[in-house]
Amino acid sequence: DEETMRLIMIRATKKGKVLLLATCILHIINAWTIILDTYCIAKVMECVEKGQSEQLFSMLLLALVVAVFVRVSSILGLVTKLSFLTENEITLKKDIVKNMFFRPLKSFRQNSDAYYVNLLTTDIEIYRTQTLAIYPYVCSSVAGIVFSVFMLGRMNVTLALITVLLSFIPFLGNSFFSKLVQKYR
Repeated sequence: DEETMRLIMIRATKKGKVLLLATCILHIINAWTIILDTYCIAKVMECVEKGQSEQLFSMLLLALVVAVFVRVSSILGLVTKLSFLTENEITLKKDIVKNMFFRPLKSFRQNSDAYYVNLLTTDIEIYRTQTLAIYPYVCSSVAGIVFSVFMLGRMNVTLALITVLLSFIPFLGNSFFSKLVQKYR
């Protein structure tokens, strides 16, 4: 039943929490390094623009190191994410099959064979791609926003504040138009 499936999914996710945490941390590090890489490239361009040849070499070297770190953190994040998803999928399938074997035959036969095949293939794949795979991207997106606003604030506080304020317009507009539509229905 649905409650049993929900419990199996929660248990499988808890078993893989170390890999999930590592994946999220690596995605956060990757978001930070991408912002840092952009900042370093801007500094290189600034050195070229101002003719600061003595600083140019060190900034180019720093930009290169950060770019390599971006690639390494991206690859490590992908590897840990795939490991987490694979481990979670295997755990889910084992737990589901174990649950199926311990059910009374009459209860087992209430559903067709296609139901169980679908449960072990399509349903797990949907859970894997639309639930589990989202966690690292949420962490990365939130970290990217925070780091971007921080770096923008280092360059120009007013611009950072205006950007944050303008980012709320879609949320406010959405609620305004939803209320307006509800009112005139």
